[in-house]
Amino acid sequence: MKSSHAILWIPLLASVAACAQHNSANESEIGGTSSLEGVWYLASDPPQTMPGIRIELTVDSANGSLFGHLSHFFSGNVGIDTKAFAPFTDSLKRGGDITINILRSTDNSPGIAFRGRVTGDTIALSVFNLGADTMTGANRRWLLIKRR
Repeated sequence: MKSSHAILWIPLLASVAACAQHNSANESEIGGTSSLEGVWYLASDPPQTMPGIRIELTVDSANGSLFGHLSHFFSGNVGIDTKAFAPFTDSLKRGGDITINILRSTDNSPGIAFRGRVTGDTIALSVFNLGADTMTGANRRWLLIKRR
């Protein structure tokens, strides 16, 4: 009886090991997705004059896809309720390209959109939109930086 249980465990352990190797390969292909989990804040170069736009988002899970939510949003001195925005589920692509679309929870209209490339603890944004307004351009570089 003991030997039949051992025979069942061998394929299961081999399967678990194969999954672990597959996940490691996926992470290295897209820039180490496990490092994306955590809180990211918006920054700009050159820095914004205060009070500016302050956005933080939390990536709860990053394993091929991103799952998270908007955790802080101020525009000027006005706080915007983060519950007005739906949690996001978006994609990571090979080479570290990332897309995050945070829709308004009331009507699924565009809220905040980011597109960029992950390099370590920084995402250099090629697209940053607030609703219909495009924030990229105008000699300003936008970044999402992981909070330590």
